[in-house]
Amino acid sequence: EAGIARIGVDFAAPDFLSLARGFRIEARSLVADGGGETEFRKALAWALAQSAPTLIEVDIGALGR
Repeated sequence: EAGIARIGVDFAAPDFLSLARGFRIEARSLVADGGGETEFRKALAWALAQSAPTLIEVDIGALGR
């Protein structure tokens, strides 16, 4: 704060799903799919069943809503 202007420090979160898919990595989002422990368990089982890299995006800010 000390009277110094904040420049270039407010970053937006990247679109992890698009980044993953750009590298041909299968990806799932619990944000878009509704979230919850049951959905996470399903997504984790799906990821572990794959023979290639996967990504599961979890919105931790939405947990417990």
